[in-house]
Amino acid sequence: MAHLQIPAATPRVTYIATDGQVNFPVPFAFFSAADLVVEIDGIATPAFAATGVAYDGGFQTGTVTLAAPVAAGDQVRISRAIEIKRTEDFPYPARTLDIKALNTGLDRIVAILQDIMLALTDEEAARLAGFLRTLRVPEGFAVELPEAALRANRLAGFDSTGAPIVMVPGSASVTTVTAADSLIPRLLADRFAERVNLRDYCVGDGTTDDTAGAQAALTRAVQAGKALYVPRGTYRLRAQLLGGALPALLGDGKGASVLIWDDLPSCGISLAYAAYGQALHAQGVTFRQKGTNRGTALLADFSAASLTWPGIWPRLLVEGCSFEGPDIPAQLTGWNIGIDTVAGAFGHVVNCDFNGVAGAPHTGLARGAVAVRFRGTAGGLYHNGHPVYCTVSRCNINNWQVGVHFSGCEGVVARDNSIVEVERGIVATGDTTPGAGARPFILVEGNHVNAYLENVAVTDMCDIKVRTNELYRIATATAHTTGIGIYASTATGVGDLSITGNTLMDTTGAVDFDGVNVGAGVARGLIDGNDFKAVRYGITLQPGTSGLRVGDRNLYQASLAPVVDSGTGNVVASALLEAAGHRRDIAGCETKWGSATVTLNASGDGTVAFQQPFKALPLMVLATWAEAGGTARNIAAPSAGWTTAGFSVSVRPSPGAGTVQIAYVAVGR
Repeated sequence: MAHLQIPAATPRVTYIATDGQVNFPVPFAFFSAADLVVEIDGIATPAFAATGVAYDGGFQTGTVTLAAPVAAGDQVRISRAIEIKRTEDFPYPARTLDIKALNTGLDRIVAILQDIMLALTDEEAARLAGFLRTLRVPEGFAVELPEAALRANRLAGFDSTGAPIVMVPGSASVTTVTAADSLIPRLLADRFAERVNLRDYCVGDGTTDDTAGAQAALTRAVQAGKALYVPRGTYRLRAQLLGGALPALLGDGKGASVLIWDDLPSCGISLAYAAYGQALHAQGVTFRQKGTNRGTALLADFSAASLTWPGIWPRLLVEGCSFEGPDIPAQLTGWNIGIDTVAGAFGHVVNCDFNGVAGAPHTGLARGAVAVRFRGTAGGLYHNGHPVYCTVSRCNINNWQVGVHFSGCEGVVARDNSIVEVERGIVATGDTTPGAGARPFILVEGNHVNAYLENVAVTDMCDIKVRTNELYRIATATAHTTGIGIYASTATGVGDLSITGNTLMDTTGAVDFDGVNVGAGVARGLIDGNDFKAVRYGITLQPGTSGLRVGDRNLYQASLAPVVDSGTGNVVASALLEAAGHRRDIAGCETKWGSATVTLNASGDGTVAFQQPFKALPLMVLATWAEAGGTARNIAAPSAGWTTAGFSVSVRPSPGAGTVQIAYVAVGR
């Protein structure tokens, strides 16, 4: 019988089985079934037998027969794995050498080498547990580690060529780095300490109580005069966070960096500023409240801060933040006040979302009280020369009692906001304290306001501009609604009023919406170019108003009256009354014309009555005989007979007592 040979063949083969297959060829040499490893879908199985073509020493090829058939698509791998050992020796002393045993021994050595070389291939190494923990280098790459003395207490690393080197362990306090494209190397410790990171104090998983850590982080940021960074995460809080002059509160964006308070009376962040030039910048943070009308989300109180003219005044900037409950869109939870700022010289709230508490209209605190509030002091009075200029712009505000509230501010702007489902949209109140020294102004422009009671309400502001707003009475309103209300107390008056280009509309169909209501004490202004749709009264000028001009570019769809003027010295342009022989322009000039039926006495004297009276006396009156045919007559209208209601005429020659037609034109104020 020929002796077994070990050809240059890979000692492994893989098959994809057919359904029920049990027999699989073995195309390489093996010595016994114990030398074979059979795996089915990567799992070794001992349930097999192996036979083959017998040679001296083993089998040149053979067949593996599984104890149980496999399913179609199973992967069957057969490999040779000879145990590395030698338990047979050639006898000595001996006169003859056992050539058969020698050949078999050499065959096993070659076969073992083949098995080892197979294990060193990338494919096989990737699947063998022992080799998964091995650091291997590419083919042809010979490396040498540094000497042991050089490696002691060092880290292994690689140089720019990939060769191994030793490195000193780094420390942030002594390690310098240079950022890409920058110039100055800096300590890692300094870079990490540029701002206080809330994640260094809190878990931020939305479940763990992070109150103590957040308070510690805030305190540290205030002490160090550094920004408090709120990285992405949800930080659960169970108490109000109190701090001093925090310069900045910075997050990763709305909905990413979330501070959420449990339903407790004490919640939100309260900051007090007491030094010259201090400021707060808040950006990219969401403030959530699990309760209903609980607390103030962000309070910045600058009332103790000094103010020097000229100089850097206390100021506030909040942008890209959200104030809400966690149950949007149901909105059954939320804050009592979103942002409250006291005595900040300059304050700007930009691109923020304020989602209050939904519900029917109320006058109490059944919904959030105020989304954004700027005020002079705790009492709302002008304070220490500030607030000087406060703005709210590009914000989304819904479901609050008051959307935006300014009180005791010198100058305020509400621009390009969406304010819906509110009782009052934009409310501004000037300071009437004697000696306050302010001439407050307000600009309300480009807003969409949908309110139950009042869209815009301004009291005791001297320079008022309300223009190009869309103002609606909310569809579910049950109480009377006013679009724009302008009021003055007895302490101060309102001058320089301009209400132009607004659209005011009742969407309920009930027509219980008054467009513009101007109260007593307002002494100067223009109302023109507005569109009043489905209103009860378009413009109401209350007793005590004066010097107001209502232009003829207003459009009216009013159920009761376009304009009600109960003031003194107001001018209401009356283009709508031209068909009735009366027109008043924006300058207050009135023109009246028509053909009047006049009753003459025997002398030919009588009185012409105007269809609409003059506000003051006529300045010119012309009259002519309007009877067809007959004798030509001269009409005299002496100025002594001019009144606001009409004028006296004398017809010569007298036609005698009777009724005649006299045409006239009168101009006056």
